[in-house]
Amino acid sequence: MSKILIVEDDANLRELLVLHLEHAGFETIEAENVEEAWDRLEPCNLIILDWMLPNTSGVQWLSQLRQQKRYK
Repeated sequence: MSKILIVEDDANLRELLVLHLEHAGFETIEAENVEEAWDRLEPCNLIILDWMLPNTSGVQWLSQLRQQKRYK
C-alpha cells in the first residue's frame, strides 16, 4: 500500500486530505510542521507539502530534503 506524508499546519485541511486519500485506498502519515515531518518521513512514497508552514517553509524544507543523497 502506498503511504502519503501530509505536511500541513491547518488541521481542518489536513483532516480533509486524510479523509479523501484514505477513502481512495492510501495510507496517510500526518505532520503539522517540518520538525514532525522529519520524524515521519520514512517510509513514505509521496509527500503532500504545504508551502507556507510555521518556522521553516515547505520550500525551505524541500530544499533541505533534496540536499540529502537518499532523497535525490
